[in-house]
This record gives sequence, C-alpha cells and structure tokens, in this order.
Amino acid sequence: MPTLTHLDHEGRASMVDIADKRPTRRTAIASGRIYIPLIAYELVTSSYPVVDRLGPISDEEKAKIKVQRKGDALTVAQLAAIMGAKKTSDLIPLCHPIPLTQVNVILTPATSESSNGVVRHHISCEATVTTDGKTGVEMEALTA
Repeated sequence: MPTLTHLDHEGRASMVDIADKRPTRRTAIASGRIYIPLIAYELVTSSYPVVDRLGPISDEEKAKIKVQRKGDALTVAQLAAIMGAKKTSDLIPLCHPIPLTQVNVILTPATSESSNGVVRHHISCEATVTTDGKTGVEMEALTA
C-alpha cells in the first residue's frame, strides 16, 4: 500500500531523511495557466508608451496609464517566480533548502476558446528548475 513520505509511522509530519542519498542532476517542469480579464490581458500585452494627453480622460484610462508607468508586468512576474523558487523551503513546510543551479520561467500571453465559444485570456507559465542534489525540485518548480 502506498504511503506518504512526509509522515512518520505514527502519522505525524516528518522531514524526509536524505542523508544517505547520492547527489544527482534533478530537473522538474511545472506548467499552468493564469486566467485574467480582458482589460488585464490588454495591459499585459500592450506596449507601454505613456503619452501626455490633453483634455479629460476616463477613470479607466487613468488606471491604464498608472499601470503602464509601473513597467513590464511579465518581467516583474518572471522575476517574482524565480525568487519564489529560491525561497520554497521558507514558504512550504518540510521542504529541504536546495541549492538551485537553474530556474527558467517562461510567461506567454494567450487566448483560448471554450467549446461554447467563450474566449478566455490567460498567461501560460512554464517553470523549469534544476539542481545537483539529493532531493527533487518539484516543489520549487510548482512554487515558481
């Protein structure tokens, strides 16, 4: 019968002992989609020239200008994902601190159409994490 590796024989949480394992190259890939509303999709995919405008502008236009001044959202998200992978053992109980040798995050804006014709906007995320160590990096890839 399968058992959970992070529970001891009495069912209590326990960190897996990796002392006797030999270091090997380990890579994990995690991917998913982050669904966002159309306005967010437009902001993420538009170029960001902020031009001074004459005359009154709508609240929505003011919000867009404010967001555009904050910089490239996908680059910021990519950096946050990499930082998250590096901090996984601080965020998730029982994760070993692992020296990562590579974290690669690809964020791609895309749209998809459901079977009933509804168009949904999303950011596809693929994170690849590598280490030379005694334990895997699945949680680091998922955190990214």
